[in-house]
Amino acid sequence: MENKTALQEQVVDFFLTIYKYQVGVPETENADFVLVDPDAPGPNYTYELRVKKSGQMKSRRMAITMIGDGSGSKSKCFKVIYDDVLVVKIPPQPLKKFKLYLKAVNDERKIAAKLNPQVEFVAPGVSAIFKKINTFEDTANLKPLQLEKKYLKWLVENKDMLEYLKINGNYTFIMDLSKHAFLSYFVDEMHDQKVFNKKIKNDITGSTGILTDFLQFEEKYGPENADTGYNISNIYGKYGNDIKVLATQHNISISQYEIQEWFLLNLAEEEIPAKDEQSADFFSELNMLFRKTNKDNHHDFDAYRQIVKSQIKFTDFSQNKTKMEGIITNLLDLLAILQQKKLSIRDLKPDNMFVVGDIESNPFFLAAPEEYSLGLIDFETAVLFSKPNNQEVAQPLQAGTPAYATPSHLFDNKTLKKNLGELARTFYLQDWHAVVAMIYNIVLGTHLFKKTRDLLPKIIRLKNKKPGLVNDIFKRGSQVFWKQADNEFIDRTGTKEKLIINSIVFTVPDNAREMLQREIRNVILTLADEIRDLVMEQDIFTGDKARDNLKRSSYEEVKKYKDKWKCGIDVPDKPPETRLEIIKLLNNLEKLKGIAKLFKHAMKKLQKSDVKMTAFELIEIMFNIVWHHMYSDDWMQPSKISEDDFYGGDDDTHEDATIVADL
Repeated sequence: MENKTALQEQVVDFFLTIYKYQVGVPETENADFVLVDPDAPGPNYTYELRVKKSGQMKSRRMAITMIGDGSGSKSKCFKVIYDDVLVVKIPPQPLKKFKLYLKAVNDERKIAAKLNPQVEFVAPGVSAIFKKINTFEDTANLKPLQLEKKYLKWLVENKDMLEYLKINGNYTFIMDLSKHAFLSYFVDEMHDQKVFNKKIKNDITGSTGILTDFLQFEEKYGPENADTGYNISNIYGKYGNDIKVLATQHNISISQYEIQEWFLLNLAEEEIPAKDEQSADFFSELNMLFRKTNKDNHHDFDAYRQIVKSQIKFTDFSQNKTKMEGIITNLLDLLAILQQKKLSIRDLKPDNMFVVGDIESNPFFLAAPEEYSLGLIDFETAVLFSKPNNQEVAQPLQAGTPAYATPSHLFDNKTLKKNLGELARTFYLQDWHAVVAMIYNIVLGTHLFKKTRDLLPKIIRLKNKKPGLVNDIFKRGSQVFWKQADNEFIDRTGTKEKLIINSIVFTVPDNAREMLQREIRNVILTLADEIRDLVMEQDIFTGDKARDNLKRSSYEEVKKYKDKWKCGIDVPDKPPETRLEIIKLLNNLEKLKGIAKLFKHAMKKLQKSDVKMTAFELIEIMFNIVWHHMYSDDWMQPSKISEDDFYGGDDDTHEDATIVADL
């Protein structure tokens, strides 16, 4: 992979060239750029561009942020603020011919145009950069596509200007995002750890009253935390006496207010800087006293800090709850529109989406889903999965972002059709899987498939290593992936997480309600066939009555019967190997009937208009639909590829960077 810093500086140099043109100096004139505050924490970097004209130095600033971390082999994307907010996309393979560049731009625009006018999109084009170089009169009323055509016509007559579309000698794609903000910005803002830590510090250091007024502590943090407040008050009293002794030793006069301030800073895990050189020794010993006090009382201090953290987390979540519900509502609406348009994006993630709404005039607009919508940027991996006259579905780029993708993203259409059947369903369920992962991320601020995502780079590695076994790699890789994903879904939606996700309640949009009903209906029918086949093909319970009972029995009845066999209670005496076969059969039957029960309950609920669902109900249904389509027990059969082939080795792939399998 090309060095990230070097690539970033190539983009900065590109804008330095634009700036030189704007200032009116020859391209050969000396100019440079410097990183402002190089020690500032990322991911945002500010550069100063400097150009010399007529002996005077002119300068301006620009900001740049890499979207993802640039890992993988897909296009590298940067968000740039240069008067406007722009997205710069550098293709993975050098693009040297303008005709190929235009074809790539038009291909993305054709796909994006399928969404018009229901979904806004930002596609690459030449006008995003050339309107900074050359302006036309009377363009205020032109639509974006009309303005684009005007600049393309201008380029025909000014071919020398094509150089201003190149980075490091190769054509690059520029998109204008000045009217919108990335969805990832709002998601990150809701879960910003730096802001959260600052709130904790401010809460602690601003709580002077709780040190001397026990009732104030109880009122602020609740009677259930009264013991911690009592202990903190006692520690403060002893600490104050120790400081007074220390101050006397150094002949320094201190106030009670300063003692309170220092103690609270200690609680906030901060050290106190010396006021001047004369008091340096005192403050050095004071900080040593802090550390000793913290060590001696760490149980009470940790308990208090945890109380503050929990309260702030609860307050933040309460404030963001309606925003999360609004975003999820619009995510579902977008997903339904994509399915109606027969279009799968195949790389849905917050970094590829933007919010369309009046952000500035209404700071609470995210809580009102009808006030905004979600737009799309980057159609590089997208595919139209419905073709007229039985034409073959085009082969999309075999790529995906590990945190949001599945093994099906990494294989060709032939392999997918052979193993999963209908291509259309596979493609749009890829977007379903991404939405499940996004909803979890939106609510909890972390990724759902943290372990599972690591399998995707390993699948690519194995695919490249053994190209003659692609089909086996797909089947075994999918088997390993979905078993891990199922386990991780259960683990990461445990009691605590489930309570949080279940507290997010939203009204299902009508188009999404119909989409969910169609899918659930299909799966219920398929499950009925699978249950019948499982019962009829087994040779343990062979009587008609026994088989009929197994088919008709409820999920609870099968589970109870399985538990009896596991415990050996009220069941016939059978050899151990037969008991194991029976338990395995009942376990498989229990799982199928459990999923069927979940879907039947959801189907009944979705038949009502204006139906409300919790975020957990939604992701559980959607995940199981995707899992049921993309996993098969038949792949357990002997293969030249084993599970061990997908483990071991390090793959340094960022969860938000798209990986590519077919370059």
